[in-house]
Amino acid sequence: MDIAKRIKSLREEHGLTQDQLAKELNISRNAISNYENGVRRPDLDLVTKMCDIFNVTLDSFFKEELVYRKPSKSGILKLILQKIHKI
Repeated sequence: MDIAKRIKSLREEHGLTQDQLAKELNISRNAISNYENGVRRPDLDLVTKMCDIFNVTLDSFFKEELVYRKPSKSGILKLILQKIHKI
């Protein structure tokens, strides 16, 4: 899977809009759109932040099959708060 499809797939899998992901990453929604459409590619620092948000390993982000990390206590709390916020 190419990086553009991976970003969009993970964002949708986590129930985030482009705006929400952009805010988490401190970038514009337009930047997310450009990444998802293959117009631009994110730098390694940004990809690392995306891996943290999506709870996947950096190496698996670039491979066909994702490897999810065991969430930290703060990561679990963040996931719970995101789920509550959606309700």
